[in-house]
Amino acid sequence: MDWWQKLSKNQQESLALLVAGALLLAMFGWYVIPRAIRVFDWRHESMLVRDLERGARPTAHHLTLQGRAATAHVVKATFTRQKSNGQVVDSDSYFLLPVVSDAWSEQEPVAALVMVADVGDAEDDARMRGGTFEGIAVPNLMGEGLNDDELAAFKKSGVRIAEAAVLLDVRPIDNTFELVLATVWLGLTIVVAVAALRLVRTTRAPGD
Repeated sequence: MDWWQKLSKNQQESLALLVAGALLLAMFGWYVIPRAIRVFDWRHESMLVRDLERGARPTAHHLTLQGRAATAHVVKATFTRQKSNGQVVDSDSYFLLPVVSDAWSEQEPVAALVMVADVGDAEDDARMRGGTFEGIAVPNLMGEGLNDDELAAFKKSGVRIAEAAVLLDVRPIDNTFELVLATVWLGLTIVVAVAALRLVRTTRAPGD
């Protein structure tokens, strides 16, 4: 720890603050980066649902899935936002619609689901596009998926959901929140990097 003793008190405090800031940025980035990738990654992939049922995995966030809607097994879900005291701020209702291949049977797990605001509209849109659903893949790319209540509802309807099922959000999405988060995180990262460079320069010996 000789190098630490050679630092002035101000330098020690600055270094401690930088380390704490870097740790906080890393924690913040763990939340922000996957969401930023979903916003800025515009790669697109088209897949057959049958391929998903056989174990294939998507490599892009923006997907077009070819399959048929299993409307007999649709589940209505509600996402509720709450304050820390448990008070409900607002809620958002949506439908989880299984999308399967023609070869699928109810003995097989469902490998793809679409998150829709209205089942009828989603089916109409799919018919106009020749049986395809377009949206953004949610689970396995962001660590999000169905919760226990939604899985229980599907089990009650008589279908199993595959552990690695693709959840495709086909609802109109406002990415403003994710863009703000990414911008703030990037700005803070630049500030910490500049501060670290300045600290390194001030700690160098005159002859270095």
